[in-house]
Parts: sequence; structure tokens; C-alpha cells
Amino acid sequence: MLTHDHMTNYSFNEEITYPVNNSEDKKHLEDLNDKILNTELEYQLQLDRLKANFKEFGLSVKKFAELTRPMPMGWTKMSFQTIYNILDPEDNTKFNSLQLHEFCRIMHIPVMEILEEPNDNSTTEVVLEFNFNSGSCDAIPFNKPRQAIYYLKNKWAEDQSVKAILFRENNFRKDLNVSLFDLKAKNLFRKEHGRNFMLHKHSLLKCAVDGKYYIGKTLKWYEQDYTDKDKTFYECDWQWYVGNKEDDNGMWCEQYEFRKKTKFSEIYPITYYDITLRNDHMILDLFKE
Repeated sequence: MLTHDHMTNYSFNEEITYPVNNSEDKKHLEDLNDKILNTELEYQLQLDRLKANFKEFGLSVKKFAELTRPMPMGWTKMSFQTIYNILDPEDNTKFNSLQLHEFCRIMHIPVMEILEEPNDNSTTEVVLEFNFNSGSCDAIPFNKPRQAIYYLKNKWAEDQSVKAILFRENNFRKDLNVSLFDLKAKNLFRKEHGRNFMLHKHSLLKCAVDGKYYIGKTLKWYEQDYTDKDKTFYECDWQWYVGNKEDDNGMWCEQYEFRKKTKFSEIYPITYYDITLRNDHMILDLFKE
């Protein structure tokens, strides 16, 4: 867990081993600029929240400027004069989305906490990322900052058991999108009505052989009894999603492979499949613990 001492320690900041952003992470910057430049009153409220967080963080403007980093380790380098001008209520300098991201990266707070009243947001942590090369869902690397999806209040996203799978930009989609699943549905497959519900629907399966997570659809269940929680795996026929492919007509079609009697240890129905993040009320940002 990042502490205040970590975030204000220069050597720690210089030794970050994983870029905080890349080309796929920047798709929402244009949307954020639109959201920042709404009305003068809304901007003033955003600036007030930024100034309150800056004051709580406790560094001088000069020392804070020394922590700013250009891409890819940060979002943008800022001079102490730029930061001073942004925070000065008498100055007309307005922060842009890159500068706001850099403020929030250093203070380790979500951008949405500045853009909106914190209590107006719902959060879903990103725990997996779809790998278009392997067709599996990879865990987030330990040295990469944890991320989350932020929304304006949504009842279906408020439960902390709901988690997100991130799909980054690829050769057929030019945006970020996510799918959501609920950890509380882990045992749904143990009930007959749950298995009937999950047939032929998008699900997230943990393979009992390699321990990786895969997206696909259950075609057939094999066991008669699913109530033994000491059993280490079950079997199903699995329609494995491996990505999308362009056909002869230029259509991008979902591609699947058939896996007979796939051994699995966990399986969850995907509650919401393929939600785009090209929306200023739904953004990818740092996860706040």
C-alpha cells in the first residue's frame, strides 16, 4: 500500500518500475477536457477540491513540482510557476486533463474525486485485463498502479464485490471497454437453477489446470452433485473466447474455440459485457483504497 511517505519521497518516485500510462490509457483525455471546461462555477468547485487535496498533501509548490514526471512515468512535467498559477485564485490559468492527472498521480487520488463530488461516484476495481495474444485474462502486475472504473452513482456498481475486466485498444476497437462480474456469484453454478441460467451466457472461468482466467460460454455441465466444496475442480464443455477476427466481408467477428470437459475451479456469470469507457461519466482512473 502506498503511504504518504512513499509519495513524497523523491528516490521512491524515481524508482517506479512501471509506466503509469501508455497510448491506450489516454483515450479519455479529450472527454476529460470537455468535463473540466463545462462552466465557470463547475470549474471553481473542481479547483476548490484540488486545492483542498493539495493542502492536505502537505508539500510546498516547489517540492511538488520536483515530483512531476513526463510520459510515460507521469502525465506531464510541471514547473513550480505553472502549479502556482493553477492554484492561485487570482490567476486565470486553468488546469488541463494532463495536468490534473499528474496532480492526482502524485497525491494518489482518483481524478474523478476532483471532477465530481466524491460521494457522487461509484467505483469498480479492475482486477483482470484481457490478453488478445493468449486469449486469457491476466492479473494486474503487482508493480502497476491499481486502477478502477469510476461512474456517477450506479446501484449495480456500488457493491465492492463487483470487479472489472479491462479490454484495451486493439486492432479492431479503438476504445477502452470493460466487462463486470460479481465475486458473490462464485457459487451460483452449484445450484441447478444457476447452472441453467449460465448456459450459453458470457462467463469468466478459472482453469483448474493452469490457474488462469478465461472468458467464454458454458455449453454442458457434467457432474450430478456440485455441493462438495472440498472438490478441487469440475468439468464442463467450454466455448472459449479467443478474440476477434476480420472476415472476408470486413466484419469483425468474435472467435471461439471448443474445449471439451474443461476442468475449472471457479466460474462467474459476467453481469455486464462490453461497456465502453468513451464517456465522461465513466472513466478509468487510479484505485483509491
